[in-house]
Amino acid sequence: MLLNRLKYVWNPFRLAIGTGASGMLVALLGLKTGHAQTGAAAGHTHFYEEVEFYLGMLLLMALGMWGLYRYRIRLMQRQREVLEREVNSRTQEIAQQKAEIEQAYANMKILSEMGQHIISTLSVETIARRVYKNVQTLMSADCFGVGIYNEATNEIEFRGVIEGDKELPYHYEKVEGADRLSVYCFKKQKEILVNEYGKEFHRYIESHYSPEPGEDPVSILYVPLKIKDKPIGVVTVQSYQKNAYTTYHLNLLRTLATYIAIALDNAKTLENLQATQVQLVQAEKMASLGQLAAGIAHEINNPINYVANSVQPLRQDLAEVKELLNKIEGLQQAPDPRAAIGELVELYRKMDLPFVLNEMESLLEGVEEGCARTQEIVAGMRNFARSDVHHFHLANVHEGIDSTLRLLSNLLKNCIRVHRDYGEVAEIECLPGKLNQVFMNILSNAIQAVGEGGEIHIKTWTEGDMMYISIADNGPGMPEEVRKRIFEPFFTTKIVGEGTGLGLSISFGIVEEHRGKIEVESEMGKGTRFVISLPLRQQQG
Repeated sequence: MLLNRLKYVWNPFRLAIGTGASGMLVALLGLKTGHAQTGAAAGHTHFYEEVEFYLGMLLLMALGMWGLYRYRIRLMQRQREVLEREVNSRTQEIAQQKAEIEQAYANMKILSEMGQHIISTLSVETIARRVYKNVQTLMSADCFGVGIYNEATNEIEFRGVIEGDKELPYHYEKVEGADRLSVYCFKKQKEILVNEYGKEFHRYIESHYSPEPGEDPVSILYVPLKIKDKPIGVVTVQSYQKNAYTTYHLNLLRTLATYIAIALDNAKTLENLQATQVQLVQAEKMASLGQLAAGIAHEINNPINYVANSVQPLRQDLAEVKELLNKIEGLQQAPDPRAAIGELVELYRKMDLPFVLNEMESLLEGVEEGCARTQEIVAGMRNFARSDVHHFHLANVHEGIDSTLRLLSNLLKNCIRVHRDYGEVAEIECLPGKLNQVFMNILSNAIQAVGEGGEIHIKTWTEGDMMYISIADNGPGMPEEVRKRIFEPFFTTKIVGEGTGLGLSISFGIVEEHRGKIEVESEMGKGTRFVISLPLRQQQG
């Protein structure tokens, strides 16, 4: 009986489940009618058979569903708020990371530009000025300094220290016994990061000191300078503010220290190269003079021999003239003036006075010419060998070429003709001694190339603010592979003992030192031509 009642109630609901609220309502009404009829037939009704019961149940279900819906909405709102906070937080983090990356990129760009400028710098003072000018954009830098270790004195020499845009006087710190942060950094080869010097100094040194001159720094960075693990000094950045530095700033300074060390090493290398170059130039100059020694000795020996050989004839002629003059002077005291005059006339005819006088004049002219020739050779050697390494001044290029040719005159006697076509402008601002060495190298090579019966053409002219010097010969020329290497150090086509292979290489360097160019044109069977271009005036700085 109960099972039938449950089926009677369930079946309308089961059929109405798919039709929503309206279907439910219809089902309830149907139950009510059915129940009423059944109850009327039975004569009584139960509470769960009333319509109100079913409506109440429906309302409770609706309220439950509504509450569930609201709970779900609040839950989603809370989840959205959490997500929004996370998104905002992540957005801020990304923005901060972006700003940090952009700042890091800007710093790296500044470091790269600074590195390029620093590496090309050749003095500690200039390095300090250039770094200080830019390092303030990277960190607080009230004071910046570079100290270089002097092995001879065992001191750290601070020759580049700037504080508040003012360069401080040099000062030195002894490596042994000095209780200084710079000494600690150099000896230990350890970096130093201090943000409150008065409280943190004891981590590195025992005693507190105030640097002189300048104000007391509070935050201090020190980084050692080294090349190939060899200590060469220290670099420091200092600030008057507390907590001015972090490990980030220490990393920046470490990068700067690498550039500074490279620049200092470059400066030292350049200094050594310049010293070596001076020695090579001098050695090549002496070698050139050595090769010319035999010719120069011959050139000097000829006029000296002429002078020496003229002495005896001059003595003889002078003795005859003196004898004649003594006869003339003795006429007044002669007992027989008529006889004395006869002897004088006979002596005059015998010695042939016009011939003697002409001979004496000729001999004296030869002596004078020989002396002049000797003076020219000596002057040419002095001009060629003079030292004017660092002093540019106005000099006559044509005179330099002529003096070089005079030194080479002994080699030019083999029927080698030299044609000179000089332009109007002769003086330029130069190092004449070095230019003469260039002319010597090119002309001596040309003389060796043309041989007997050859020709050398020298021409100078100006175009704008440049002077051009062309030296061409009609020798056999050179192949292209030789022409390309002709300015390489130690490259030579001569046999061992005839050349060092440095002449044209040094000449190339000398012309470059004058901010000029040297070019060579050559072809087999058509000779060789060198063209040197030099500015009339050297630029200052």
